[in-house]
Amino acid sequence: MKKRLLELIEQIDKIEELFHLAEGAHGGLKIINDVQDFTIWSQAVRAELREIHGRTHDTFIFEAIHNLDGFNGWRDKLQFDKVKGDLLAIKDNIDKYYPQEKTSVNRTKTEGNKAMRKNPKIFISHSSKDKSYTDILVDLLEDMGLHENQIFCSSVPGCDIPLGKNIFDNILSQFHKNELHVIFVLSENFYNSPVCLNEMGAAWALSMESNFILLPGFDFSEIAGVIDRDNIGIKLDGDNTDVRNRLNQLKDNIIEEFGLPAINSARWESKRDAFINNELSLARGVVVTARKTTLSHEAEEILSEVANSPREEMIITTTLQSGKSIQCGSKCHSQSEGQREFSKWDGAIDELIKIGFIKAIDKKHEVFKITREGYGYVDSIGEK
Repeated sequence: MKKRLLELIEQIDKIEELFHLAEGAHGGLKIINDVQDFTIWSQAVRAELREIHGRTHDTFIFEAIHNLDGFNGWRDKLQFDKVKGDLLAIKDNIDKYYPQEKTSVNRTKTEGNKAMRKNPKIFISHSSKDKSYTDILVDLLEDMGLHENQIFCSSVPGCDIPLGKNIFDNILSQFHKNELHVIFVLSENFYNSPVCLNEMGAAWALSMESNFILLPGFDFSEIAGVIDRDNIGIKLDGDNTDVRNRLNQLKDNIIEEFGLPAINSARWESKRDAFINNELSLARGVVVTARKTTLSHEAEEILSEVANSPREEMIITTTLQSGKSIQCGSKCHSQSEGQREFSKWDGAIDELIKIGFIKAIDKKHEVFKITREGYGYVDSIGEK
């Protein structure tokens, strides 16, 4: 699209500001290839140029695409100057590449004709680990009147990405064909997923309309990245009245955007409340699963000691000349006490990591904190 390519070219000076000195560089080597915002921007530019080349087979466009692939950390500044020159030349000759848009006249409703626009479509950006929550959301969207071909969701059959398709290219293809409305399903899993972060960046790069839903256990304060917090945000385990009102707003927006028929208020309220209850029940189901988990005595003791400790709720493992030690709450287990006994506590740490009741919060995997599932298990112990 002519407008979108021009928008990307206008960002070039801002993108150039992302250059920084390479780590350990003594000769002032500046790089940009490791910056995510540059990667997202260059992918978006590349996709627009591919669309032009597919129509025109223009050799200059082909060379510009080739130059976008030349960033390797050694010649980034020189390569960027080439790309910048290419894009500015394309801008000066933009009508050559979009002749159909040069003479087209947009008809508007004020002129008495139906406005020309792409078909709207919902794109649900989420972690595959949160599929169960997303399945319930898709059901709610269909209850609003949307058909499965109006929903793009990678984990739901019928709404997913075709086999063998590149994620970014497929999103861009959807963007060109449809007016995408993104719903981000935010959680810790979302922010731990490179795919989700790329989808977030693509939505930002393509200026898509978006809303976000916070899964139970995830807070507004944990939102990061380029998501616009001014958009409708729904925290599923927040105040029930607020959740209902925000879902009502989302429903009204979607009905207007897609031109859907109005929903009977009593039917909608029933579907909305069932959605909230199902999502919260699913979150509570994590705790129910935890109660059925059988832990070793040592693993259970580590969890209880740390969760009930008045000090910082962390597990710290260290390795010194005297051997390895595990600090959990007020207790410390050391290898110097005997390998046979210590192996039980060391194995308990592996056990808790594997089952997902604790997770490392440092790069060396020496400091751990209890997860939401882990606290759920500790709470279930008190209920026995």
